[in-house]
Amino acid sequence: MTVSCVWLVITSVGAAPVAAPPEAHLTLYSRLESLPRSAHWAVQHASVDNDGLHLSQAIQSGQAVVISDASPHGTSGTSSTVVEGSGPEHRLLCHAQVPGPIKDGDSLRCELAGNYSAVLCVNAICHQHNVTQGSITVACDNINSLWPFKPEHLPEPRDKNLDLMQAFWASVQQSPIAWNPVHVHGHQDRKVEDSHRRLSALNCEMDARAKLFYRHLSAVLPTLEAPQLQFTMKVGQCGVVTSNFLPPLENVCMQRSRIP
Repeated sequence: MTVSCVWLVITSVGAAPVAAPPEAHLTLYSRLESLPRSAHWAVQHASVDNDGLHLSQAIQSGQAVVISDASPHGTSGTSSTVVEGSGPEHRLLCHAQVPGPIKDGDSLRCELAGNYSAVLCVNAICHQHNVTQGSITVACDNINSLWPFKPEHLPEPRDKNLDLMQAFWASVQQSPIAWNPVHVHGHQDRKVEDSHRRLSALNCEMDARAKLFYRHLSAVLPTLEAPQLQFTMKVGQCGVVTSNFLPPLENVCMQRSRIP
């Protein structure tokens, strides 16, 4: 009996496959920075520690609150926003210069800007920590600026602040959590008018911080005329308005023409 043997000699295997680099861990700040440039005005002055983890847990348990207030000054304005859990630990603070055009004394547009900042920051926290359900109480002393949080609300095409209102509304619609709006009376550091003591105190704080931020900007900027972003009514996945001097957002989910 004869047994045959065949030897296979491998002389080359080519270049070794290159392993894909591990995906870089995004921080909460990098998620905010990854928003379209047209939304940066609303979040660029946000600060928080703990990468928002404490706040994400408060959102999941329904203990989180977010309060904003604004300070209009003629045809310019600022807003300040705070997000807290059951207490002030690991809070998020955000300040913004309100984009124009702002009519003289248009406090509603300034309040909308603050609430828009709030929703973008909270949505980023949810995205960062994979929060898919939960709730947050949102308070403001301008009841009209709370409308987009109501499930039955739709932006009114003739709204003078349709650009900001629509972007704000879209970001709420795309949020994975429930928003519980609460109207508080303003300036209750002078006169107490309702029982929402903590929310009212935070509202007073945000009023003071918005004024301080305005003073800060007036010291470092040559002019405080509101930036004219000339929004085009295009809203993308994050509910962010794209101004017409920037490239259009991908995955546009809603578009309306400017109402004369």
